Amino acid sequence: MNINGSETIAAIATPAGFGAIGIVRMSGPEALTVLGKIFRSSQKNKNISDSGTHTLHYGEITDGDEVLDEVLAGVMKAPNSYTGEDMIEITCHGNAVILDGILELCLKNGAKAAGPGEFTRRAFLNGRIDLSQAESVNRLIHARSQSAVRETMKILKGNLGDSVREIKEILKKVQSGLDADIEWGETENINTIDGRSMTALLRDALGRAADLAEKTSEKNILDRGIKIVICGKPNAGKSSLYNCLLNMSRSIVNSMPGTTRDVISAELLLGTRIAYLVDTAGLGSASEGEIEKAAAEKSTGEIETADTVIYMIDPEQGLDEKDHLIKNLFRDKEWLPVINKSDLGLKLKDGKLEEFCGGRAAYDISCRAGKGIEKIKSALETMLRNSDSDKIMVSHRQKEALLSSVRAIRAAAEKIETGEYTEIISFEIRQALEEISRIDGSSVNEEILDMIFSEFCIGK
Repeated sequence: MNINGSETIAAIATPAGFGAIGIVRMSGPEALTVLGKIFRSSQKNKNISDSGTHTLHYGEITDGDEVLDEVLAGVMKAPNSYTGEDMIEITCHGNAVILDGILELCLKNGAKAAGPGEFTRRAFLNGRIDLSQAESVNRLIHARSQSAVRETMKILKGNLGDSVREIKEILKKVQSGLDADIEWGETENINTIDGRSMTALLRDALGRAADLAEKTSEKNILDRGIKIVICGKPNAGKSSLYNCLLNMSRSIVNSMPGTTRDVISAELLLGTRIAYLVDTAGLGSASEGEIEKAAAEKSTGEIETADTVIYMIDPEQGLDEKDHLIKNLFRDKEWLPVINKSDLGLKLKDGKLEEFCGGRAAYDISCRAGKGIEKIKSALETMLRNSDSDKIMVSHRQKEALLSSVRAIRAAAEKIETGEYTEIISFEIRQALEEISRIDGSSVNEEILDMIFSEFCIGK
């Protein structure tokens, strides 16, 4: 999608359906002119085009003599608006017929229909925000927990972009020295590069970039929710715990082993974070039927892709070789050992539990009595909080650009230390600058912009 800054765009900015209010927004050089053709102020003889910026006006949207709705028209003039252009936001009643009618009037009087994300794209192109902030706008709209909102707001405020710009400034200093050496070093018979200072600058840039790469994650636990898989041997109480954690009956519970034959999942709110809770079929069944084998394969697949595992231990069955074999599937993951049926007063043999848990605290619960469930939730909440506390959630594109820049900076530092030709070192620095500039958008093509903003809703 090509942006023509001379065009004025319009779109409905609120979700489809019925509500208390709806908003139609416009942006572009003719936004005030279009509004003037369809808006009649409650103040007689008032020309809306003469209004000051960041002002709100009460009046009516009209089509000739017909009044479509009573509205509030917000005026925000360039450059101090969301897009950096003249902007209008018409707040009307939240009826689709009214909203469509106002948008149609805007288009009939000189505006064109906006494409997905076109308002935010203009904000980026006009220098109001960088590309990392623009991408965070869409993520903020789709954030599904308080934590996701809070972490996304940090990027929207410029945290990621600021870190990127600090690294770029260091690289530009190095590049400037290299360019001077290439241009004047031989002809003037002087060495314009202080090797030690260049190495120090590159080490600083590398340290910052590597640290930022370490802190970023494209595995967005905040957005999609941590995946928690409940597993264990048949009839250990997995489905009972699943229902208790969700506080509803989602999974069939029966005293007969092997009741659960398929994977069942649901969202679970843990504090301010979203989790993705999965109930699985029992593993280590004595039955070798085709259905049992298929169920076991599905369970194993879910465990392999889990972020956290809850392992259910049945004191009636005790711990045996099968438990250790199942544990091999998740031994390198975060996991909680949970002993069900504490209301029965049964105890595992001395030493077996400690050996199996490997120093982890086991949680005694009774799904039947509802005992210990809140402790499980609290432990999961703590694990989730620790898993994302220091992470900056980024897109796959941003992560790849950051890692590529780290590789190029490291290569440049190594080449300086080994005395490579200045031109070769300069190539690596330029490569690093180009890659890291893809994050804030200072080096990005139209195709990438089209891809990014196509994921936005119309009106944002």
